[in-house]
Amino acid sequence: MKAFFKDMNMARGIILGSLVLSLGLAYNGWRLHTQRVELEAALESDVPNMARETQVLSRRYSKLYDEAEMEGLKGQSDPESYLRALAIDPKVKLGGTDITKPQAQRPSKGVIDIKYRIVPQERDRGTDRRNLANYMWLIEERSRRVRVTQFSMTREGNLKPWEYGNDRWKWDLEVTSRQKEDE
Repeated sequence: MKAFFKDMNMARGIILGSLVLSLGLAYNGWRLHTQRVELEAALESDVPNMARETQVLSRRYSKLYDEAEMEGLKGQSDPESYLRALAIDPKVKLGGTDITKPQAQRPSKGVIDIKYRIVPQERDRGTDRRNLANYMWLIEERSRRVRVTQFSMTREGNLKPWEYGNDRWKWDLEVTSRQKEDE
């Protein structure tokens, strides 16, 4: 070996350099070959499963997104503005409403019920039954988590039982918003 390096010339240097570089290229080729084999195996088995899973998750996301878009409370910082906006809807036309401070209850573990009492600002003025029905319908139609839980109405004016009068009613409404409790 000593003689090999002692008599080193350009031809022997090129041979030695080529041998070292060919060993490095052989190792790199073998490493790339094993990576390619692993990727081909993954392409045959894992990629179709991941594609199916991605499709299932994207459909689930689309469904949840559509449900969230239909949710009337989306983007509202407080449900009171949601309830007031429904009261002035063209189908309802109730006008101004007073909404009492919400009361939170916990009917079961992990669930919070927040109750709002809604009354008209002008309590002595009655409202048409159709408008009240539209209001209650819109509350439940536009939100999945808000429900009308109590409703009472009395006829406007002091009518005797045999008098017909008009179809105007004084009303009082309670709605409940059920939510998961943040832990």
